[in-house]
Amino acid sequence: WPPAKGKKGKKETSKGDTDSAALKEARARSDAAANAVVLSAVAKGVAAGAKVWGEGELTLWALEAWRDGSSGARANLLLVMREAVELDADGSVRQALWAVLRDSWREEGGAADFSDAGASDENLDVPITADVVRAIARNNPRVTPPLARSALHRLMQTMNGVKNGKKIVGVPASDASAGVVHEAFAKMSIADGAGGKGRFAASFDALLGAVERGGGSPVGFLATRAASDPSVDSTEVPQTALELLATRGADKLANGVGVLAVLTV
Repeated sequence: WPPAKGKKGKKETSKGDTDSAALKEARARSDAAANAVVLSAVAKGVAAGAKVWGEGELTLWALEAWRDGSSGARANLLLVMREAVELDADGSVRQALWAVLRDSWREEGGAADFSDAGASDENLDVPITADVVRAIARNNPRVTPPLARSALHRLMQTMNGVKNGKKIVGVPASDASAGVVHEAFAKMSIADGAGGKGRFAASFDALLGAVERGGGSPVGFLATRAASDPSVDSTEVPQTALELLATRGADKLANGVGVLAVLTV
């Protein structure tokens, strides 16, 4: 006789589904680990610098790879360059990554594309998960905006620094790195529209860290941005700078007169 429908049948079906789901999850985690190894190897080649790539060639390659790539290819490009900036020998990787982020800023898949779901669950420091690998394999365009924001965050964490063991040691800011920091601040301020408390909050903190590593004063940087002309930089830039001064600058401010002097010039 066929088994009667009841709790036992349901349990067996449920157990089968659970086993299948567990197998798929294990396979996805294995794929994620393998993908990370491959990306790490590619990142080392990308980080070789202008001596290998030629002056400006890495930027051209990265822009072409982004513009011509599928969603999955774009995601892998972001992951590779996100890792490569930590190994950047001469600043060429940072310039190339920023060129990609700036070029794609507001388009679908860019760092300022906020149409993706689950934003509160973004992990800027550990972007490669089983779910991400599955999304990349399926060419899901929704995977790229969080990865772009993660790459931007890592870019700011490494700007004006060189890796020494597990630490990033500060180096004097160059004109090129200062330009990236200033432009990134403006773009994040305008896209965020939340006075530094929105989707780019952690990256604003990382950006101020880059200013300090480069030999500058985060408070002075913010004060200068707060005094900027809204007709040139948009109203969001001085507004964000003022908000950040109030929330992040207060504990570092030794003498408020210094900031007031900049603001009243």
